[in-house]
Amino acid sequence: MSIRLRLALWYTGFLALMFLIFAPLAYLTLERQTLAEVDRWLSPLSERVMEAVRADPKLLEAPTLSSNPADLARAVAGISEQEKRLESFTSQGVFVELLDPNGRVILRSPNLDGKAIPVPDGAFASAWWGAPASFTSELEGTRYRGLLAPMGEKGDPHAFVLVSRSLEQVDGSLAGFRLLLVAGNLLGLLLAVGVGWLIARNGLRPIEEITRAARSIALSQGFGQRLKVGQSRDEVGRLALTVNEMLASLDAAYAAQRRFVADASHELRSPLTSIRSNIDILRRALDAPREDREEALADVSAELERMSRLISDLLLLARADAGQRMEMGKVALDELVRDVHRQMEPQAGSVALQLGPVRRTTVKGNADWLKQLLLILVDNALKYTPRGGSVWISLDRSGDGAVLTVRDTGMGISPEDLPHVFERFYRADKARAREEGGAGLGLAIAKWIAEEHHGDLTVESELGRGTTFSLRLRAIGNQLSAVSQKPEGRSEKATADRP
Repeated sequence: MSIRLRLALWYTGFLALMFLIFAPLAYLTLERQTLAEVDRWLSPLSERVMEAVRADPKLLEAPTLSSNPADLARAVAGISEQEKRLESFTSQGVFVELLDPNGRVILRSPNLDGKAIPVPDGAFASAWWGAPASFTSELEGTRYRGLLAPMGEKGDPHAFVLVSRSLEQVDGSLAGFRLLLVAGNLLGLLLAVGVGWLIARNGLRPIEEITRAARSIALSQGFGQRLKVGQSRDEVGRLALTVNEMLASLDAAYAAQRRFVADASHELRSPLTSIRSNIDILRRALDAPREDREEALADVSAELERMSRLISDLLLLARADAGQRMEMGKVALDELVRDVHRQMEPQAGSVALQLGPVRRTTVKGNADWLKQLLLILVDNALKYTPRGGSVWISLDRSGDGAVLTVRDTGMGISPEDLPHVFERFYRADKARAREEGGAGLGLAIAKWIAEEHHGDLTVESELGRGTTFSLRLRAIGNQLSAVSQKPEGRSEKATADRP
């Protein structure tokens, strides 16, 4: 079932429920108000009848009927005369009766034709104690509204005045109103189905357009396309904006994936080509001098080592993209810095690797990964620092955080390359980086490690004057020594040369 149909049915069902609740309420309210209006009309009529009875108590005297024809004729004539007096209070559909304390009819208006309006026992009980009682009763298929009023003392009435009115006309009006309600509700429900369908269709048309456009983009993989966004900023407009944002993210990810695959293929092609060439040389020149064979095997070994590093880095980045999480604990960052300095110092060669101020600092992190990050930064600084240059490693505190810095006096990075240094496979000096065996993945891995530690890895550089990488991490507790550690280095002269 489509959303359009479900919305129309829900709208119709809700409207039907409202009709079921409010239509009976409207009918009952109208009926109650109509009967109240009849009661207000009967009340003054009852008062006038009682005034007439008080003025002529003989109306309450029931004539004695005897067997004497003459007396019987006079009695009948008297009754007729009294009924005519009551007739002045009646009209078509309006009736008057006088009842004794037992509820028997003493006198009735002529238009009743000898009939008596049924009075419920509850009405007599209420009127007996002095309160006029309204009631509805039925006689020969016609409903009547009556008002029974007592005459005499409270709790001891000597007569009752009953005025009543036929509800035939009222019931006809109510029946017409009831029919109108039923017909109107049915027509309203039919219209609700049609209107609900149209509203749902018009309301969902922009979503259908978004669906078609998104499907077309998905099938063509044209993530560079965008949905049309109108001026409206309603739910549909926000949906289109969100889809466009998602498409932009997909486009960037898709482009990065293609670039990643292309760069990885390119990086792997070079060592594979070199290995294949050297193997071909060895195969064709089995009797070549030993020195030539050893040189070819050395090239093969170097390229295999380079491929091994590249594949290891690619696997690491793949795990990072898959959401790999690191186990965190307390790390003595100052000890880690000294450990890296001792490990990298023999590889520095003619570059002075210096240890600047190192403050005692503890952070929450993973010691192995933080060491990997620092090794990447130091190795990168040593590669791009010429002979006679210097590289400094320092650890300081800034507020409640730790700042780890690796600074060199190398060739620097141009302003146009600086924003891209953390991108995968990006190399500012591609020829030299390939000579050094790099694939442009180290800084991307370092950036990922920093982000996993909720740190901030930044770079500042100036061509010909060097580069500075800074890692800011949040420290734990007050693990800060009172006195900075004495700089350690390969020589006092090298320490004095620090810029």
